[in-house]
Amino acid sequence: FKNNKDNYFDQDFLDTNFSELNLTNISFEDCSFDNCDFTEATLEDCKFVDCIFTNCNLSLIKIKETSFLNVNFSESKLIGINWTEAKWPTIKLSCPLEFFACNIADSSFLGLHLQGMKCHKCCAKNVDFREAELSLSDFKYSDFSGALFANTNLFKSDFSHAFNYSIDVRINNIKQAIFTLPEAIGLLGGLGAVIVEE
Repeated sequence: FKNNKDNYFDQDFLDTNFSELNLTNISFEDCSFDNCDFTEATLEDCKFVDCIFTNCNLSLIKIKETSFLNVNFSESKLIGINWTEAKWPTIKLSCPLEFFACNIADSSFLGLHLQGMKCHKCCAKNVDFREAELSLSDFKYSDFSGALFANTNLFKSDFSHAFNYSIDVRINNIKQAIFTLPEAIGLLGGLGAVIVEE
């Protein structure tokens, strides 16, 4: 990888080490990243379009004014990322991010418009989803231990087989959202209900 190149199109990056690099004003389009290490890298004014990350480590990356459009992360670590620092499109289209079997723990999506987000079979421990627009999202089979939901729009989102979530139904929109038992019993906690076993 050469940091002085501005644009990469239809490139495959395999076992590439981007760790702790400062990448500025670089565009990646239709690129794939397989088993790459971005740990603690700084991405500033970069652009990722139609890219796929598989088995990569992007933990603790900084994403100042970096944009993501139709980017898929699979079986990757994305721990401790402040997604609010990214550059998001002014036109609110469908969610530009997809996570499958990823670890996104300790990250923040505070106040972001990510309608249709896919976070399937992920570890989302201690993730901040407050004030976010997350309607029509796929959260199936994910672990939400310690995740924060407040004034979050979860309209028609799918939490089938998700677990360890704590969602106060009084301050979040869960209309037509899908939940499965027994985990859904936890939704009663915000109403002050006491649940006992027979």
